[in-house]
Amino acid sequence: QGISSILFTQLSFVVMFSLTMSLFVAVTIVPVLCSRWLLLPSETANRTGLLGRFYNASERFLDATDERYRKLIHFALNHRPTVIGGAAALIVATASTLIPITAASG
Repeated sequence: QGISSILFTQLSFVVMFSLTMSLFVAVTIVPVLCSRWLLLPSETANRTGLLGRFYNASERFLDATDERYRKLIHFALNHRPTVIGGAAALIVATASTLIPITAASG
């Protein structure tokens, strides 16, 4: 075990700890702060001007994205064997592609 092994081991622990703490903050503290500090605008708010048009356009886009995602999830839940079979086929295809490449480079 050389010095670089020790340094990289310590670095990996630092990265794992920081990612874990970041996940903890993102899942617990951020939603609480948002619920306390952010206020929803009233539905009857007059959204005019450049920012109002941008807000309306982005809201339509996000609503359409949400609807497409809802349909995709509904399809996936109604066709579970197809989705599981497709995922398994992708895993097998990926493994069969990568195994010869890694064997040849090793």
